[in-house]
Amino acid sequence: MVVITNYNRAYTDPEHQYWHSFAEDFKPAYSQVTKITRKPIGVAEMSTTSYGGSKPQWILEAFRSLRDDFPQVKQVTWFAYNRSVNTSLWDWDLNSEADKQAFRDGVTLWRKASNGNTMPSVNVRTINTKKLLERSKLRSLTLNAGQPDSIFKSSN
Repeated sequence: MVVITNYNRAYTDPEHQYWHSFAEDFKPAYSQVTKITRKPIGVAEMSTTSYGGSKPQWILEAFRSLRDDFPQVKQVTWFAYNRSVNTSLWDWDLNSEADKQAFRDGVTLWRKASNGNTMPSVNVRTINTKKLLERSKLRSLTLNAGQPDSIFKSSN
């Protein structure tokens, strides 16, 4: 598998004063990779801030685009960690109910497109800040094919 990382860093720092869709930023790298290999492609990490646009819309459109425009993508890892940088918060996590619903809907939409083929895989990488202070460890949660909303049932 070949992996590509994609973030919408809109308004997080002086070099990122724009809002881009997932497809706008992902397409150039995807095109380059698909010219040299037919191997499955994974999104090593992806996320968006909420600054400058609709985060739920970006999430849903990202999964719709994965379904419609990027058929070699078989795995996605969502980076879900809010990070303070200087005086701003980079809000990568699924912070609101609308963010979570868009994620659930997007994952479901993308997975239904597999038409009985191998089910795409979705992981959510997150840092639990309480445990970070205690142990400084990342944890990775995988959504099962039949239960795309299982991660949101925990109170952590």
